[in-house]
Amino acid sequence: MSSLCRFFVGLFALIGAFFVILFLCTLIINRTIQFPTFQVESASLNQLTGNGRKLGTEKMSAAWNITVSLSNPKQYLSVSYQDTLDAEIFYMDEYGGIITLNTSTIQPFNGSMIEMKLKVDSCEPHVTNNIYRSRREHGRVEFGLKLFTSIQFKKDIFESNWITLKVVCYPLSFVISQNVYNITTSAGILLQGVTCTRS
Repeated sequence: MSSLCRFFVGLFALIGAFFVILFLCTLIINRTIQFPTFQVESASLNQLTGNGRKLGTEKMSAAWNITVSLSNPKQYLSVSYQDTLDAEIFYMDEYGGIITLNTSTIQPFNGSMIEMKLKVDSCEPHVTNNIYRSRREHGRVEFGLKLFTSIQFKKDIFESNWITLKVVCYPLSFVISQNVYNITTSAGILLQGVTCTRS
């Protein structure tokens, strides 16, 4: 075998070994990947307002200020986030059905702290009625938050594909005055922070 042939055989062997090692490293990293943790740190229900004294009005409006923190449990892997994030506020009815109240795009999104303002100007009468009933009977109203984005894991030469990530933060329980006939702005206080779950 000529020296040139030996050179190419050695070169191909090195390239093959490199790709085998790369494949094994990728496999190990993929098996140990842990997704970032999303935590609702604080939230306020700044308005829960109706346009009259009748339960079931379609003109209920509400506004939320919500702060969500992010943390990466696998520090040896860096996480890159898509520049934008979609946020969806929802209400769960007595049958477990999820009714979307508002969807917004948060931009820019820096991947460490999310501060969002969401607002609803109207919703279906039966949803309004359920919300007001909960407020009147319990002095508390529960909503939920869905977050959608894409993430990518990186480590040295390793780089994963973009992965679609959806998390659900529920329940966001707000304490609020039981006076459902109050047509002025009523502030709601978040009972406790919520750790979001991936779905």
